[in-house]
Amino acid sequence: MSKYKLVLQKKDDYQEIFWNKIPIYKEMDINKLENIINFTGFFIEEVDLKNTLLKYNLIQDSQYKDSLAIIYRYNKKIKKLHYGITYHEDLTFFDPNYIKYYLKSKINDYEFLTKLCNHYRNSYIQGNNIMLIRNYINYMCLEQKGDNNPKLIDSVNKTIDNFVNMEIYNYANNKLKYKNLRDLAMFLSYNYKKELENNLKGKIKQKKKKNK
Repeated sequence: MSKYKLVLQKKDDYQEIFWNKIPIYKEMDINKLENIINFTGFFIEEVDLKNTLLKYNLIQDSQYKDSLAIIYRYNKKIKKLHYGITYHEDLTFFDPNYIKYYLKSKINDYEFLTKLCNHYRNSYIQGNNIMLIRNYINYMCLEQKGDNNPKLIDSVNKTIDNFVNMEIYNYANNKLKYKNLRDLAMFLSYNYKKELENNLKGKIKQKKKKNK
């Protein structure tokens, strides 16, 4: 099992944060990914987390602007988890049922589905599901008949269920693959926030045009 570390990153240097020195976390295994996520997920945003780390002298004032990251060792190399630190808002996407619900709500968002396919394009286990989703996108873009084709909608929903199950559960024993869950959840959360940000920018742009 991989050991994960919550660290401060400055260029290529990493300093582990021993967050179990905070009394309520003293019994925690700080090298377990799920525990790190539960810890950082308590905080609303980075400033809240860093202020707490400062309070308990786990980082210094001079380190406040350094980046936070989660790292682990893979094939003798240090790897950093993508999409940064998990905060409270991100935890919504850590519910497998919500992931399925959210993905099914996006079946008419072909740009998003394309991003999903591209993100998992090198996944060995998802090859068939990615192909089916791409076929669905291509068909919909050409035919635009999805609303009148309940069988097609039912088929893509089943593909999404299969995609999520294969990605986050071990086929042999049905155990949760937590890192896979974390990676998928953070991919979804990142894109969700980007969509909100772009929508806000669009509204501000429209408002400026009206006020000219």
